[in-house]
Amino acid sequence: MYKFFQNLKKADRSKRWFHFRGSFGPDYNSLWLKYEVCSGFEFRLKVQHGECCDDDASTRITFGLLFFTVYLTFFLPKSWYFKRKCIATWENNREFYLVEGRQYGFYFFEWAFVWSWQAKVNESSAKDPWWMRQYIHIDEIFLGKWERLEDKLATAEDVWFSIGGKEFKMDSIVWERNRSFRRFIPYSLFHRTWYSVKMDIKKPPMYSGKGENSWDCGDDGSFGLSAPWKFDVIPGWLKYDEAARLAVGYYVDHIMKNVKRYGGSSGERGINSNDEYKFIGFKREKSA
Repeated sequence: MYKFFQNLKKADRSKRWFHFRGSFGPDYNSLWLKYEVCSGFEFRLKVQHGECCDDDASTRITFGLLFFTVYLTFFLPKSWYFKRKCIATWENNREFYLVEGRQYGFYFFEWAFVWSWQAKVNESSAKDPWWMRQYIHIDEIFLGKWERLEDKLATAEDVWFSIGGKEFKMDSIVWERNRSFRRFIPYSLFHRTWYSVKMDIKKPPMYSGKGENSWDCGDDGSFGLSAPWKFDVIPGWLKYDEAARLAVGYYVDHIMKNVKRYGGSSGERGINSNDEYKFIGFKREKSA
């Protein structure tokens, strides 16, 4: 009898109370059952029949019993699963069958009730009947859907800065005020307000690529940035220059983290981690 057990508690970064997995069967290539158990709040009952784990002919049953979750995977004969006829054109149009995965069950996630019944795994269509899958936000029934309003506060164009003595131009900076509220709750009683910024630069400073694949070993650059506006200065015509300086500085801090991590560049627009940043501001384009 082949048996396997692994305690995942030390490797699990979520700091669960317990987390372990295992399997057993006649041998490694012919398992009867895989199991995994972990702590954590969960309310779920799900059955995935086919296209599960490493083998298409398997069935996974998931029990989320409030304070812990159990995953059980059984390996059953392929004749017990839904099948789909396919034609292998590379083998003289030979017909063969593939196991078709289906899902059954329900679970709750962030005030949402998710339902599936005989739903295809990783596949959906507008022709599917309504009972095949449902996604219902329980809180929206009582509080209404979230609505969002976006107001453009200010824009800035052609903002100059330098890094290591090389000048660059931030082509566009847009500040927005975002507001969200519920349909069934008066706006004066409840709403959320936050600010965001979006920056675009056509010719950014360049640094070394990640080098994880052959296509990103060369120089790389950040051609824009969208982020929450976390500064106390509210963009407007009274604080136009100061808001632009903070935005460009935020962009430079972002790219310098990549420079320190992946390395600089010696190209025409290349920068290095020890280069000095300087905010220039607005100026006229240089004549050709």
